[in-house]
Amino acid sequence: MTLNKKCENDIQTSEKMSLRERQVEVVKITAQKRFQQWKNSNTVKTLKIYNAPIGEVCDECKKHVGRIVAVVDAELGINVPPFKTCNDAVGCRCFFTPCEMTPIRA
Repeated sequence: MTLNKKCENDIQTSEKMSLRERQVEVVKITAQKRFQQWKNSNTVKTLKIYNAPIGEVCDECKKHVGRIVAVVDAELGINVPPFKTCNDAVGCRCFFTPCEMTPIRA
């Protein structure tokens, strides 16, 4: 199944969810798409993990803050957010950004 098809299925499923569940699902879908694009680019080599900038963060998510993960070793939900182990009432609000990139040659 392609990522776009999976996202369409996820969105259809989200119609049966509460507003909070939909918001968490949008974060997951966005992270999946961004992660896949960066992984396929062969430009992004590492990702840096950040906690949510607003509000409290659960102890599980605090364990990951500041970590740098190689894209080849990255697994969404495991060592790249949104984390499956997050126990925040709202859901995982952590995020990641490219840390090390290969220069693009013109």
